[in-house]
Amino acid sequence: MTDNLFVLLIGDNPCNAELIRKTLTGTKTNSPGSLNFELYHAKEPSEGLDFLINTEIDVVLLNLKLPDEKKLNTFHMIHNKSPHVPVILLSNKNDKLLAIQSVRQGAQDYLVKAEIEGNLLIRAIQYAIERKRFAEAIATEKESLGVTLRSIGDGVITTDKEGKIVRINKVAEKLTGWLEDDAIGKSSSEIFNILNEKTYKTCKNPIKTILKTGSVYEINSYKILISRDGTEKIITYKGAVLHDKENNNIGVVLIFHDNTMKRKMEEELLKIEKLESIGILAGGIAHDFNNILVPIMGNLSLAKLRFDKEDEIFEMLTDAEKAAVQAKNLVKQLITFARGGSPVKETTSIIEIIQDTAIFTLRGSNIQCNFSLDEDLWSVDVDGGQLSHVINNLIINSCQAMPEGGTIDVKAANINIIGKHPLPIPKGEYIKLTITDHGIGIPDKNLKKIFDPYFTTKENGSGLNLAICYSIIKNHNGYISLDTKEGEGTSFYIYLPAAGENINHKNVIEDIHCSGKKRILIMDDEEMIRKVTGKMLQSFGYEAGYAQDGDEAIKLYKEAKNSINPYDAVLMDLTIPGGMGGKEAVKILLEIDPDLKAIVSSGHSNDTIMTNHLEHGFSGFILKPYKIQELQNVLQKILSEDK
Repeated sequence: MTDNLFVLLIGDNPCNAELIRKTLTGTKTNSPGSLNFELYHAKEPSEGLDFLINTEIDVVLLNLKLPDEKKLNTFHMIHNKSPHVPVILLSNKNDKLLAIQSVRQGAQDYLVKAEIEGNLLIRAIQYAIERKRFAEAIATEKESLGVTLRSIGDGVITTDKEGKIVRINKVAEKLTGWLEDDAIGKSSSEIFNILNEKTYKTCKNPIKTILKTGSVYEINSYKILISRDGTEKIITYKGAVLHDKENNNIGVVLIFHDNTMKRKMEEELLKIEKLESIGILAGGIAHDFNNILVPIMGNLSLAKLRFDKEDEIFEMLTDAEKAAVQAKNLVKQLITFARGGSPVKETTSIIEIIQDTAIFTLRGSNIQCNFSLDEDLWSVDVDGGQLSHVINNLIINSCQAMPEGGTIDVKAANINIIGKHPLPIPKGEYIKLTITDHGIGIPDKNLKKIFDPYFTTKENGSGLNLAICYSIIKNHNGYISLDTKEGEGTSFYIYLPAAGENINHKNVIEDIHCSGKKRILIMDDEEMIRKVTGKMLQSFGYEAGYAQDGDEAIKLYKEAKNSINPYDAVLMDLTIPGGMGGKEAVKILLEIDPDLKAIVSSGHSNDTIMTNHLEHGFSGFILKPYKIQELQNVLQKILSEDK
């Protein structure tokens, strides 16, 4: 096998050129393959440059027989023009300083012409070509390494054995805030500044630890990386010692991952878990507390029947009843806050809900509420407790916007949305509720985020109240918006679809009597609830039966059905601790009597059975605690309907 090498000689006289040609072509080498040299001779540098441009050259021999001040100028021209071609300098004298200078600046070798003989020249040419190729291979590998480092999704820092920065990739630049050119040569402690996430104390420099121990170092716990501009990032990292081919320690490579978003997600999940835990606790409290409120509200309702509505005691009992209702709504608000839940809607007028909630919220404050509520306000299908929660939150926001006191205007009116309109709700009839304060207003920059979960401008705020308000109104097929101006105040607008039927919103207690004597079976594990509910039924002419759990209710209902005096309806508690509740019992009762009329009762307002009671076999529902009018209404409704 023959290798052809093309050599360009620049700047030597024809005699020397011919001598070099004979030296190259007449010398045998010990290499595995024979070499065939082809020599080109250019007398002037410009001619040599033309050769380099138009001819494939493997190596350049450059004569340095030039004035001292120009000795390396020609070399620089050639090297800059064709940096991939190795250049060997030929000189008449042994100038060690010039030799060192030229090699440092890119020449592959420096030969004294008087010392050149065949094998030396050929070896010099071979070594020059090999060194050039090796250097190019290293440069290619270095560039490949750079591309690899730039493409890695993690931050990468490499240091020397003193812990000083050698290079950092683009991700590391972004996370640390240091550009590679600025970071190179600096201490790793200055570039990679990390703190303990919990104590905020400076952590030991991991690079120094790796250099000291010589082992792989990995941290899976979160640390805070402080960037050059003070920005904080949550990271994990690992590192290892770099070795040369003789296994000598030459530095450290450190890889670190940005976990900031992951950490935020973990914190959000933790908040959700906490809310779920609160929800479970709230649900248990709500059940027990509402069971306590049933006899309180029931007895208040019964006591009111004994007094004329103009009597002072009647007014006192009404106030006590309203307070009990507020207690009921507070529990529902806690559940809504902690767990959400579908609204348990009833057709009602919201005038009383608006007035009672606003007055109760402002009690003891330095703020007055002005009401402007249409008397003929349409009824709506709403969950009274959830709507009360919305009004309560908006009133509180208005109060906080007026720390020196002031007035809140609350308006409610019927509106008919027709034609083209900017609101994201269907055309139709709506109740528009407006709550206006005259406080500090909301900055424009916050308007787009005002209903976002966890967005708050308050130091100790949760950022959930307005988000929950938005969710509640949306679940009622309504819409909530606002209009604000800094320094002048804010108005919140709530649109709720009108119900298909209207009811009288006035809270007037009439003498309660029902035509025909009905038998109602009450199933509840609380004796006080059974007792007060029985008295309520008796007050409007019904007869009551009592069962502690589902098993007893099934037994009593079956016995009565086979007698001449069956039960007309069953009022069933949804949850019976340690026994059969309404969900299970109603299925068995429907097998006994397909025409069963059952009412489910519970203090768990967000239970899906309450929102979808018909799907579970119930004819109606009533939330604990309930007033006598609510019990009468639900019984009259289901008893007047055909199953």
